[in-house]
Amino acid sequence: GRRLWNAYGRLDFGELDVPFAALALDLGDRGPAVLRAGNVGRAVEASIRPPLVTRPVQHGDRALVDGGLHSTVPVSVARELGAELVISVNVGELLVLPRGLRPLSARFGAACAARPGPADGVRGQVGFLAGLVSRGRPPRPRADVEIRPDLRGVSAVWPWHIQKAALRGEAAACRALPAIRRLLAARAA
Repeated sequence: GRRLWNAYGRLDFGELDVPFAALALDLGDRGPAVLRAGNVGRAVEASIRPPLVTRPVQHGDRALVDGGLHSTVPVSVARELGAELVISVNVGELLVLPRGLRPLSARFGAACAARPGPADGVRGQVGFLAGLVSRGRPPRPRADVEIRPDLRGVSAVWPWHIQKAALRGEAAACRALPAIRRLLAARAA
């Protein structure tokens, strides 16, 4: 957290040379929140904040959590920002419930939402997650090149796994270089 804040905490979206957006989920309206204004560090923090484990990030009057729960690779957001070519890195997918459990999860999520209480409270977050996983994996547009590092045995909660994850990401990017070069060559032709 501190490293992220030191890198981006003082930046405003208006100061960026390259268009950027962070995708978070709004616990209040239960939908995606594309953040393109204000403090970059706060937006990035909201886009990676795990629900239940920590408190959601307050952004104005909105309680925001990890946008990867909705879209692990927000290709459509990159295209909306004007990207003609999208090279993505996919480090995991949302948990998908078996079809038979989805209606039960949806009913549980709706029951939690119907009870009074704050959306960013534990019950509100549990209900939000139950409703989210009841829908299955949302369809998403494909990137022009998708990099998928092998992260088996790597945990996002253990800081000492960062180096291992970085090395695997670098190896996956190197494997993707021929496809990226072909894509750029075809674009230049």
